[in-house]
Amino acid sequence: MAANHRRVVNHHSTGDCPPCGTLDARPWGSDSALDALHSLAREFSSPRQPLWCPVSLRSGASGKAQVFRVRPGQSMHVVGASPLAAELRRLLTAGAEPGWELHPVPGGRSPLPVLAGPLRCLSGNGRFFNLLDRSGFAYVEEVTATPDECLTDLGNGGPGLVAAVRQVVGELAAGTASAADGMTPEGREPATGPLPALSPATLWALKVVAAWAVTERGACTPRDLIAAVARTRELPPDVAAAWNHIRQLDLRQVLGSGMEGDHLADAKRS
Repeated sequence: MAANHRRVVNHHSTGDCPPCGTLDARPWGSDSALDALHSLAREFSSPRQPLWCPVSLRSGASGKAQVFRVRPGQSMHVVGASPLAAELRRLLTAGAEPGWELHPVPGGRSPLPVLAGPLRCLSGNGRFFNLLDRSGFAYVEEVTATPDECLTDLGNGGPGLVAAVRQVVGELAAGTASAADGMTPEGREPATGPLPALSPATLWALKVVAAWAVTERGACTPRDLIAAVARTRELPPDVAAAWNHIRQLDLRQVLGSGMEGDHLADAKRS
């Protein structure tokens, strides 16, 4: 056997290595976020089709992320608050891996420790919270968006983890309004009216800026998007180029007639 031949390992069964299927696909040791995304797509499309996989760069830069395969379909749920996690979300939203999309997460950024006390009270110990923490979750909303089969597959979580998490999250959310309550079924703010037909260049620019604003700043509305851009001194090059295109246009036509004047002024100045 050639010295450089790589053996296939079932990491779930051994527990000695990262829980992705083969050593040929290395999302946990890639050279870039884009390379990691390509490796994830190969791994999730392999015959084993694992439900989750850790991601890191060979250089050690940008931190770590955890990515879940959401079935049916081809959707990746990226978990974590690291720069690497944010970049993977941006790349997926921008269509960098054809055929794959980013799994949606509810609006808001409630820190994961919010779950610590309730989970301990319910289970009598800190095992469930520690498992979520070790698995890379940064926000409650990420846990909420994770399918039951993926949570069940985490370590020794099993059905008990799923039941406890769903109960605690449900109790925490009781009586609170959803972030989507103020949106129309089409995802617009009320009374903004239909958006006009936009050129392919403008649609591309909006997609790039929106992907950055949602993943990096938690934006949920056009106002959030503009505020995120206005408050950021140095945008990533592709985001800066896209925003430069957008702000040359009539922003009321691009973002809707319900935008207030001060937000439009901020957008033009940014």
